[in-house]
Amino acid sequence: MSGTSKNCQRGHHLRRVKMSKMLPVFRIIKPGIYCAFQDLGRFGYRHLGVPWSGAMDRLSYLYVNQKLGNHITEPLIEIMGQGFTIEVLENVSVFWAGAECVIEINGHTINNPDKPINLKSGQILALSKQDQGNWTYLGISPGFHIEQVMGSASTMKGTHLTTFQKLDIIWQKASHDDNDGHHGLRHHALEAHVTIKVFRGPEFSWLKSEDIGQIIHSSFFISKDISRMGYRLLGPNIFLESHRECITSSVLPGTIQLLPSGQMIVLMRECQTTGGYPRILQLDEYSISKLAQKRSGESITFDLV
Repeated sequence: MSGTSKNCQRGHHLRRVKMSKMLPVFRIIKPGIYCAFQDLGRFGYRHLGVPWSGAMDRLSYLYVNQKLGNHITEPLIEIMGQGFTIEVLENVSVFWAGAECVIEINGHTINNPDKPINLKSGQILALSKQDQGNWTYLGISPGFHIEQVMGSASTMKGTHLTTFQKLDIIWQKASHDDNDGHHGLRHHALEAHVTIKVFRGPEFSWLKSEDIGQIIHSSFFISKDISRMGYRLLGPNIFLESHRECITSSVLPGTIQLLPSGQMIVLMRECQTTGGYPRILQLDEYSISKLAQKRSGESITFDLV
């Protein structure tokens, strides 16, 4: 069997491709730390224990689709860190945003662009450096072709929707879906220190009054324990007014739980659907995206609404 045939078989992100309409557009040379398809998420299945998932930085995800003229729900490639390298198999228009990164095309450096870039078959695109942020979003026009599971193309364990592997083939759609008219988004700036807007959670009233002041006036640092499931924070210990037992309850992306150690963890896109720790604060969508781009060791403060 030829090498080309083997590589095509590696394209497990698409099982029923109509070759007359779809084109292989990228071949994965190096998948990097984490690389997978993400869209806005998977909704309506939390009662089955299925998390929402979706793009960690939703603002950057939407911005990329806007710049490409794609539908708001078009799947993008989400890349964590650097080292991601692909071979271009078909002439295509691309755009990326999110982390402040350096991408090389055939060895020539290109910083985050302000408009889509045309790539030619045979070129090599490599994400060689990230100066700020964690997550980069790469899209193409008219979009990627991928089978959905439960109404979403976001990575999901137990299906073909998994992280990319070396030699995987990525396919291009035949044509644009109808654009829903979203516009006016701007690429949100990444800062060394940001203030995150938070709302009171269901168990906020359990906190000691002096510790509420700690939350408002202290800086918290992002620990090394970060993933698509959650970001653990380091800072002053926070305690409850008295020993309270928290029954297992619903949690969402952006829920901030207070751990027995007195530290906090912010649940992110692939968090579980229920949890047993007090839910003291809640982030909105904008704040989740801002926090997602914070690196280990960087600091945040909270603005309690």
